[in-house]
Amino acid sequence: METIIHNRKKLIERSKNFCSSCGLDRSKNYLGRRLSSEEIGKRQRELQTYINSALPLMNFCSETFKLCGSIVVLTDKEGYVLKAVGPLSVLKTRSKIGLIEGVSLQEKDAGTNAVALCLKYKIPFYVSGKEYYLKIFQNGSCFSAPIFYKRELLGAVVIVHPQKKGHPHTFALVQILAKLIEEEYKKLIECDFLISLVNTLNVIMVVTEQDGFIRWLSPKATSFLKLESGENILHTFDQKILRPGTIINEIFESERLEKSFLVIRKEYNDKFLFILEPITEAKNKRKINLFGANYTFDDIVGIEKIKTRARHLAGQDTNLLLFGESGTGKELLASAIHNSSARAGERFVVVNCAAIPETLFESELFGYRKGAFTDARYDKIGKIEYANQGTLFFDEIAELPIDVQAKLLRVLEDKRVIPLGSNEERVVNVRFIFATNQNLEELVKQGKFREDLYYRIHSPVIKIPPLRERREEIPDLIEHLLQKIRNNHKGFIAGLTERAKKCLMNYDFPGNVRELEGILKQAFFTCRKEYIDVEDLGLEYARPLSIEEKVRQYKAKLVYECFVTNKKDIKKTCSLLNLSERQLYRYLKMIKENRNQGEPYLSF
Repeated sequence: METIIHNRKKLIERSKNFCSSCGLDRSKNYLGRRLSSEEIGKRQRELQTYINSALPLMNFCSETFKLCGSIVVLTDKEGYVLKAVGPLSVLKTRSKIGLIEGVSLQEKDAGTNAVALCLKYKIPFYVSGKEYYLKIFQNGSCFSAPIFYKRELLGAVVIVHPQKKGHPHTFALVQILAKLIEEEYKKLIECDFLISLVNTLNVIMVVTEQDGFIRWLSPKATSFLKLESGENILHTFDQKILRPGTIINEIFESERLEKSFLVIRKEYNDKFLFILEPITEAKNKRKINLFGANYTFDDIVGIEKIKTRARHLAGQDTNLLLFGESGTGKELLASAIHNSSARAGERFVVVNCAAIPETLFESELFGYRKGAFTDARYDKIGKIEYANQGTLFFDEIAELPIDVQAKLLRVLEDKRVIPLGSNEERVVNVRFIFATNQNLEELVKQGKFREDLYYRIHSPVIKIPPLRERREEIPDLIEHLLQKIRNNHKGFIAGLTERAKKCLMNYDFPGNVRELEGILKQAFFTCRKEYIDVEDLGLEYARPLSIEEKVRQYKAKLVYECFVTNKKDIKKTCSLLNLSERQLYRYLKMIKENRNQGEPYLSF
């Protein structure tokens, strides 16, 4: 013990000589050298796991020392303060001398102190009274211990005491505290690695307490098992899955999911770790994906009120109009409505009115008989008749030519179709779901859409809000879409950084969910890191827009809609809106720059 004390004093004396040779002013009353707020923020993010492992223990220790006015400080390996906890009044006092987050406690900046010597020699150290080099510290004492992970120095924890002599056991306590932080850090690192690995490998993994309550589950487990953290795994499986002993490659049935799973269960840190692999589909599960409708309401993330209304209308067997901007998921919702209706299992036929040449509409919709026109070498059934007993989804109904609209109205009223070149009527039983992103009422006023057809289809209407009006759903959509991309493509991407998620939350998404999926897919293919970050998203407009910018973009959108309504006639659009051609082109350019570049309607 005498040797240790002798060496400690020798190291303190050496430190003081060093500080003197650096020209450090012993009378300085403020610690001036610190990292900028941006630098300390970045460092805290990089060392978040280290901080997370220490903070709970530091807070507990701080409660113990509350009455004597001590604070507990965590530093990185360079001696910069990452966190300080303690009574608020004491922290305010310490901040007056510059002892705040980001400040340097290196010898050249803060003189002889326990943190500097602890990190320099990688041993526990304490300094008190006049052993400090700077006079502002000489009324107190501090006790510090280094923190290691696999022999690599992470930083130090220090208990700063306001009196010259701390409690006799404080030096032993700070060393115990350092060891506890090391153990917690090791657990968190291993856990982070495990979670990252599981997300990357895209497996169904669940971690529960031994009573079955879920503490963590992988994204695939969330979507597949329909469970959340905090729920009990017994909601999906029976009590046998929690029985004592190891479970390896055993089959467990889930009545709730109507599935069977191959299960491996291990004990990990007094918890159960499950890995599950689905092996069978329930024998009596209804087959609904045979005729083109590939989605159900379970595949739609968010818009809960809209889904509730759509489920109700699905059972009414009435025609519907879906209204929403491009990319909001109108076809997906139509597919889900079909699969929730009495027509599930019958055909779900899609007609994209924007993709059919005007001269082919009648033959596509109503079919034709052999010889009806020059190239009619055989009979062809039309889309409407092909969808008999099922659902016909008319996407972009506003693009339907005015003369074809009259014939469609007749079908809606009489439930009959007459193929081209035939006099024979054919009775059809079809449910129609229409979709548009244009203002049909305005088109009626302009003579672009038949008024009688408008009133025939415009009720009931389901309006799907754009993504920018439901930003709170973006995080869940990100997880859902990233999982979908993982299922369809190869790549070791565990997820998105918080910065990337925040960036997407601030983006206005003119292309809506379709654009979000495109952004994530592009980032998934090009990212060379474990987590997608901001620079991988390829966004130039991922910042909150000002009111003026939003008004300008909205005005550009209205101009573009008028342009499309007038069949992209430049002169007519300019005349209606009282714009010059230069102004019109400026608005069209804005739309091109800010909307999803892959949309067909952006090609002018």
